[in-house]
Amino acid sequence: MRGIKWTLPLLGYACAACGDQPVAGLADSAGAESASADSAPIDTAATDTAALDRETGDSGAGQDSAAPAAVATCMVGMVPVPPEAPLYCIDAYEVSLGTLSLAGQSPEVALTFHMAVEACEAAAVVDESGAVRGYKRLASDAEWEDAADGTPGEGGWAFPYGDLPVEGACILPDAGNTPVYDELQPTGSAPACVSQFGAYDQIGNAWEWVDPGQSVDTAAWFAAASAAGHDLRVGDDDRLYSGDVDLSWMNYEGVIVTGFVPYAAEDGALTLEASAIELPNDAYLSGYLEASDQAELEERYLPVALVDQGDMQLALYLESVREGETFTSKRGCAYYTGTAIACTNQSVSHEHPPGFAGTIGYRCTSDPIPPAE
Repeated sequence: MRGIKWTLPLLGYACAACGDQPVAGLADSAGAESASADSAPIDTAATDTAALDRETGDSGAGQDSAAPAAVATCMVGMVPVPPEAPLYCIDAYEVSLGTLSLAGQSPEVALTFHMAVEACEAAAVVDESGAVRGYKRLASDAEWEDAADGTPGEGGWAFPYGDLPVEGACILPDAGNTPVYDELQPTGSAPACVSQFGAYDQIGNAWEWVDPGQSVDTAAWFAAASAAGHDLRVGDDDRLYSGDVDLSWMNYEGVIVTGFVPYAAEDGALTLEASAIELPNDAYLSGYLEASDQAELEERYLPVALVDQGDMQLALYLESVREGETFTSKRGCAYYTGTAIACTNQSVSHEHPPGFAGTIGYRCTSDPIPPAE
């Protein structure tokens, strides 16, 4: 496998933080704006025209004038992305009390990925009259990131408040990754931790489930590996074989295992020393192998199992029963992990199975409500 390097997904969390400090430059720019307005030159042409209208009584009445174009809106508790012509709406706060987006509440956590999906899909989008205009959905990776970085599509800020980290702006540990908070904080507690579109706490407080819209596809994985010149084979019993490979392995249940490198036995069978890892009672662990040079999730993560073969040897098998399994994303770090520098709008982790439930919340998105005709 010509120099392939297998790595653990996002262990460093470029993310895998931000309190009440003002954002640098905001006050100065506001002051400059005010000063500019006070010293702006008077438009004498406009003034003369207005005076003439007063004298003649001609205010332009009866002339054709274009009415301002109606703009789509969002239901209460959601913010438009972008405001001038919304592509979608997103909850302004991490979901609390079931499906509500409110300030001052404890984020809803300890849900599985599928529970978050179902909660959003059951939440109605209601207009000002109380009429149901549709239903929400779990934020996708792209929707979540664009709402955080302030720019639909490519580009945008690294942090909700700008391109430079501000320690204490979001609910995160300090620069040494020592927790500042003992527990989840009420939504909106960090007023500086807000995106340009008005979404609070996307960085820090609780992790957030996000939908990458992809699932396990072993055929796509092996096709991509083969196209990249990698040599990894599956035996009749689903045992994995390789000729020359440097592998790392990640525990599927969310406890990341680092530094344990499987090796190819004489027959090429991939094996891991049992002394390198503490096995559960059933001597069986599920996980992923990651091909870091393959782009799509289906092409990066191969579902595998470690099975005790005796003599302190663990065999690696393709876990084909997980074909079609939903990949998950979690974003934003949490009050107990990540720092202002490491946790960015672009950081994403795929380490948890869809059935995992931890300190992970969520927020929903929806289509905007069309303007009245």
